[in-house]
Amino acid sequence: MDSSYMPTEESTSSTVLAADIGGTNARFQIWSLSSEVGEDVLLVEQEYKCKNFPTFELCITDLLNSSGISGIDRACLAVAGPVRANSCQMTNLSWNINGAILEETFDIKSVRVMNDFEAIGYGIEELEKSDLLPLNSCSKNPTGPIALLGPGTGLGEALLFWNSSLSEYEVHSSEGSHSRFAPVGDLQCKLLKYVEDEVGECEVEHVCCGDGLARIYNFLCVELNAGKTILDPAEITERALSGTCSICVLTVKIFLEILVCPPTQKYFETLNVST
Repeated sequence: MDSSYMPTEESTSSTVLAADIGGTNARFQIWSLSSEVGEDVLLVEQEYKCKNFPTFELCITDLLNSSGISGIDRACLAVAGPVRANSCQMTNLSWNINGAILEETFDIKSVRVMNDFEAIGYGIEELEKSDLLPLNSCSKNPTGPIALLGPGTGLGEALLFWNSSLSEYEVHSSEGSHSRFAPVGDLQCKLLKYVEDEVGECEVEHVCCGDGLARIYNFLCVELNAGKTILDPAEITERALSGTCSICVLTVKIFLEILVCPPTQKYFETLNVST
């Protein structure tokens, strides 16, 4: 690494670690942030597969060793799971991420652990209009509540409520994805029963995440008496978008109905999926 990027004792910059830790991938950036007019510098950007590391500490160790950075001043970690007392036992991963332990282990002055969708909530207002895809033509209430939903390894959720005294939104993380799945129509009711028979219960997350996409596909193969080809979520999505598998198309349609209740025709058009 170019030593000119490294802060000296006289420097007014600080080295900050930012991370997005999901059930599948751990994504890191290390920045040199200037407290003056100088430009902030991205020093390192790295992504790991979580399954390759038994603990989060081993992942951080690999990051620091490979980057050559000897010290971190502050860290903010967005993690997929409920956060209590600056600590998280991740929902879809065995990692326990504890801010106090990380501060002591890696000699970091301050480590903030937050829910990953809480972190998204703090950044959502920074999006430009060109970054958005409207699903409906209704107008936006400039101080109305905002709901964040995002399927991945699990289903992330957060809520934003306007605080009039602060003139800004307050972000509230949520574990609402672990509420019971409320099916709509006969086919979704049969899906509910299929998942309950498989895992003993059916939360929203069981049918609205990566594994959920595979569960819907497997259910349809049984329900429609079709020969089942073993497909992972990426393959199901690819075949649906290309239109090469009618069951995959129906899988994605049901998935979107569960996610956005029901999706608009415009949503399907953007995915090139026929309804």
